[in-house]
Amino acid sequence: MSKISELSDGGAIQSGDTLIAVRSGGNVKVTYGGTTTANIDGGTIDGTVIGGSSAAAGTFTSITGTSANINGTVTADGLVVGDNQWIYAGNGADLKIGHDGTDNIIRAQGSPLYIDANGTTFRGYSPYTKHMDIASNGDISFYEDTGTTAKFFWDASAESLGIGTTSPAGALQVYTATTNGQLFLTSPDTGQAQLSFGGTTDPDGGYIRYSDSSDWMAFATQTTERMRIDSSGNVGIGTSSPSAALDVVGEATVGNGTYGIKLSYSAGSTAGVIDTADSATNLSVRTGGTERARLDSSGNWLVGKTSADYTTAGVMVEGDGTVSSVKSGVTGVFNRLTSDGDIVQFRKDGTTVGSIGVNTDRPYFTRVEGGFSLSSSGHFIPATSDGSVSDNARDLGLSVARWKDLYLSGGVYLGGTGAANLLDDYEEGTFDAEFADAETGGNTASIVTIGGTYVKIGSLVTINIYMLNIDTTGLTSTNPIFIRNLPFVAAGGETGVWTGSMFSDRLTFTDMSAPYVFNGKSFFKIMDITSGGADSELLVSSVTSGSADLYFSISYRA
Repeated sequence: MSKISELSDGGAIQSGDTLIAVRSGGNVKVTYGGTTTANIDGGTIDGTVIGGSSAAAGTFTSITGTSANINGTVTADGLVVGDNQWIYAGNGADLKIGHDGTDNIIRAQGSPLYIDANGTTFRGYSPYTKHMDIASNGDISFYEDTGTTAKFFWDASAESLGIGTTSPAGALQVYTATTNGQLFLTSPDTGQAQLSFGGTTDPDGGYIRYSDSSDWMAFATQTTERMRIDSSGNVGIGTSSPSAALDVVGEATVGNGTYGIKLSYSAGSTAGVIDTADSATNLSVRTGGTERARLDSSGNWLVGKTSADYTTAGVMVEGDGTVSSVKSGVTGVFNRLTSDGDIVQFRKDGTTVGSIGVNTDRPYFTRVEGGFSLSSSGHFIPATSDGSVSDNARDLGLSVARWKDLYLSGGVYLGGTGAANLLDDYEEGTFDAEFADAETGGNTASIVTIGGTYVKIGSLVTINIYMLNIDTTGLTSTNPIFIRNLPFVAAGGETGVWTGSMFSDRLTFTDMSAPYVFNGKSFFKIMDITSGGADSELLVSSVTSGSADLYFSISYRA
């Protein structure tokens, strides 16, 4: 007998330590090793009613077997199935619960798995730490390792996700309580990480992309790169290869109605501004809140002034190339360091035609053929094109380009540099000559008409004297004639010199008469020249008083 349905009251089936017995009333008792493991008071087994004419609920301590088919409700204090033993639900075993020897499995086949609850909490096992909550309104919370604080939160009603916060302000908010929060978006070392922006039609129209291998970051709109920061920190706008801290390819507009380009030394401290704040036609540069320079509408660059004129202090560089500097003091400084040479060059159509420079301590102004320089002692000297001294090679003026007047307080060396070449004076003038009977003092003649002029060139003095109608009344007739009060004393050395010529009327002499200038004196005498005899001084008595005339032209050295 192998089926329970074939047993009558008091019948039994035994296999080893397992005994199945049918007792009076149709109850079935299952024992194993003498211990009752199942006591079935009702129900059916293999279609046989246990305990009565209709199926009834059963109470079991345990059921051990390869399978059990139970119709109706099972109430149990515990249900244990072994590895690879399953609890099935559904006509097609749609829900399967069990352990496959390695993993715990709940498997829904053919239809979704629904868990209906007024909130669901998932905890760990020993200790029973809370890991996730699903609220009845759909909010989902994931907890940190202690199960105390939700750090990942889905707000179902707002359709917002919070990481580190349970009250996200937008679709996604990430918060960290540490000083420096970080959000990582990584790719393979040879790849590029990208964060894209867009709409449903064009979800990646804009993006931020980073290359780990090349260390650059790119920003794009309309799927086209617009800006890049390279590995050196250079920013390129309109170029992917910036060559400076900021490299802009294309036009750039900067301004907010108050500032154009604002340069700051520190927060809140404006060091400089480049803008058009004063008008729409001027570009101004300001520091410390004060305009320092501007480029006006005519293309003139003005520094220290706002008016394009030649009277206001400041510097102006005009659009046509004219440069002007206006100041009450020094208006220009040109400083050549270390070496000698040109400081300023003058050019015509690109060719140098002149220069101002320095040679040792001498400033010079020259052209290719030469020029002049000023020595440290203030001497004005001819120079070569590099400012070196040029000796005996340059003329002052030309035959068709002459200087007019030359004002000198010293002399001129002519034809040489020795003392004998010095022409140190040129002078013209008049003087009042006297006809007297003594070198000094004595008596002077009364002369109706008298005049005297002189020209002095260097040490050479040329005088012209005329005396008309000489009246010698009161003079000592036996004294020599003295023509005195000359403009310059004759040079010393020799006793005297025969010099010049004379014309006389009503003057008595032997053969001829001539003037004789005495060195170291300011007078001359008239000598009576005797041919073949001794010369002598003409006396006052030799003049016909009242009608005599004398004319002299004399040159002597002063």
